[in-house]
Amino acid sequence: MTLLPFFSIVGIAALLQVISRRSMAICIFVAVALTTDLLYLAGLCGCLLLVSRAVLFAGLLAFPVAAIVAVLKHQQRALARAFLSPGFAVFSAAALVFRTGYSNLTYHWWDEFSHWGRAVRELLLTDALPARRTVLLFQDYPPGAPLFEYFILRHTGTYSEAAVYFGHFLLLIAPLIVFLDSRTWRALAWTVIMFFGTVLLMFVHWDPLTTLNMDMVIAANFAASIFLVTLYPARLSTVALLSPVLFLMPLLKPSGLFFALVCIATALGNRLLRRPSAMGFHLIAPTPSAKRCLIGPVVVSALRKHPLGIFLSLSVLFAILLITTALEGYT
Repeated sequence: MTLLPFFSIVGIAALLQVISRRSMAICIFVAVALTTDLLYLAGLCGCLLLVSRAVLFAGLLAFPVAAIVAVLKHQQRALARAFLSPGFAVFSAAALVFRTGYSNLTYHWWDEFSHWGRAVRELLLTDALPARRTVLLFQDYPPGAPLFEYFILRHTGTYSEAAVYFGHFLLLIAPLIVFLDSRTWRALAWTVIMFFGTVLLMFVHWDPLTTLNMDMVIAANFAASIFLVTLYPARLSTVALLSPVLFLMPLLKPSGLFFALVCIATALGNRLLRRPSAMGFHLIAPTPSAKRCLIGPVVVSALRKHPLGIFLSLSVLFAILLITTALEGYT
């Protein structure tokens, strides 16, 4: 039953892919954020359980709807390629491996007992956002992650701490597969370098798979958003598609508001520098020196041209952080 919410999210992503014609990796990223945003708005309106069920069935119904729309638009081959893309393959395989490999996982960190784990349980007991009188220690923490984990557990029939970790894992892995955007199986080496190089960096200080800590989740969402607004710098439609993610960031941690504003500023800045006449501004001339000021596109270009060099750089950075962590244990 835990897989029903998973398939619901994939269904929403499939429908987004047919409508937006973006990669499945981006659409899964947006679908997870959109689901959480809808649950939050439903909690504010006092109909969390009703909307949770509606989102579940709407996501499952989105599968045949996406197929029908794809046939009508003659995009059935594009939809099939989306389900065979490296991004979707990694997302599905990682979810399956985590659900089976960590099926007996239980709470064991302070964060789970102090807030994040208890927040999910209270949502399941009340089917409502926490009220002023609550057992939660940190009442000022936003409810974004617990709401998504509530969505995963609400339709399983039984409470399971391992299922809470599974929901948290989906929140973490969804932004990471964005780095596989536009990758094909022909570029297998590049796919491995981009994805697993990123994952290795996450294991420097602790195992992010066995904690409900939000630092990694907000960092992954911010990194994926910056990656997209620099990969598609001249498209304001990217910001529109990412609006659910930008809305989600403050729901994960209070600092998420700052990260969302940085993403918006980066997208607008890139557009002004690259195509100043499109919005009526002529403050910056589109000279080569001005374009070189855009760090994002320069980094993306370097990643495309020198994947091995970037991989070696990431390896050196990983080694430095690992040594730093080891030294911290002796201080």
